[in-house]
Amino acid sequence: MSNYKVLVVDDERMIREGIADMIDWSSLGLTLAGTAADGLSGYSAIAEQRPDIVITDIKMPKLSGLELIQKTQSEFSGTTFIVLSGYGEFELAAQAMKYGVKHYLLKPSNEEEIIQVLREVSVELDAHRSKELQWEGMQRQLAETGSSGQSARNHAFYAAAEGGETSAAEHYPGGTDADAAANTAVWSAEADEYMRVITAAVRNGEEAELESGLAVFFHALFEKRPEAKFATGRCMELLDAVFKDAALAFGYKKESDGVRIWQMKTLKEIQRYITEELSAIMDSQRELRSDKRSRVIARIKQLTDDHLENRQLSLQWLAQHHLFLNSEYLGKLFRQETGEKYTRYLTVKRMQKAKELIESLPQLKMYEIAERCGFEQDPQYFANVFKKIYDCSPAEYRKRISSGAE
Repeated sequence: MSNYKVLVVDDERMIREGIADMIDWSSLGLTLAGTAADGLSGYSAIAEQRPDIVITDIKMPKLSGLELIQKTQSEFSGTTFIVLSGYGEFELAAQAMKYGVKHYLLKPSNEEEIIQVLREVSVELDAHRSKELQWEGMQRQLAETGSSGQSARNHAFYAAAEGGETSAAEHYPGGTDADAAANTAVWSAEADEYMRVITAAVRNGEEAELESGLAVFFHALFEKRPEAKFATGRCMELLDAVFKDAALAFGYKKESDGVRIWQMKTLKEIQRYITEELSAIMDSQRELRSDKRSRVIARIKQLTDDHLENRQLSLQWLAQHHLFLNSEYLGKLFRQETGEKYTRYLTVKRMQKAKELIESLPQLKMYEIAERCGFEQDPQYFANVFKKIYDCSPAEYRKRISSGAE
């Protein structure tokens, strides 16, 4: 990931310093350029530091977040803003959309939320930078080869038979340079949707959808036959988009090799290479997902043990306060991995703890045991659940233990 500079602007010191201190900037491929306590000093820092990313409060003294965004965009280019807003500031945040702001954080934001937004912005900046570099490379090579050389390359590029020298015009009658130029515009309108489908298939681990998406993508390229450099550039964009999305979605580490694609001579060669690369991502994701599922279940069980006294403990509570994942997804995952519902698992764990407390701490009152097992407001319900699990009430179990000890 490319290294981008980040500036944090907020008039609340705890928020400003909290964001600066809690984020491991280097692990995200980022550098903290500094902080500013109001909009005016934030603008001065932007003018001096030229950060790539600015996290800014929406309401500040001297210069508001909206004014800071507007002033920066009118005088400098290449700065992406992340807006911090409170519950009562949605209208102000919506106004920021007029200035192209797409990323928001609702106060108070936790570390995971901030990291997620920073990753999204980094991916967007990487993609933008990659497109600029590709365009510059295409322009240079076009100037070097000239129109006659480009025409020859176009025919060879679309040769359908592997290893053959047959020109594309023989396989696609009427294929002229004028056709290629016209088809470039047609292909541009279709490519983004093809790329979206392929990227989603890799992200979701859908092998059939990936195979179908790639087949449609390359079939359309062979049929439309846009200018060879343009087609190569779109293939590079596809691979880069999938790699960036995979990095954001599940931490895939490898970088896409656009230079290697640029050096390939035929579309068939590029198709084979991209198919192999995306298949490798799918294999890696399959292993990662299996390992990640195990780690998530282990984390759920550990958090359950740590919070058994909390009467609010539930999968929804864990999702909201610790795991930051959809509770329905967690419920399905837990059933798939353990073979039982989380509610049943939690009940059994609480009763096991109750049993251990009865055995080890005979001086505790039953309502105290109930409280330590998350039943502080309903000891009678605790007794009913205990009896359902062990076929005797907590008091009866204590008597058995006492008589056995005697």
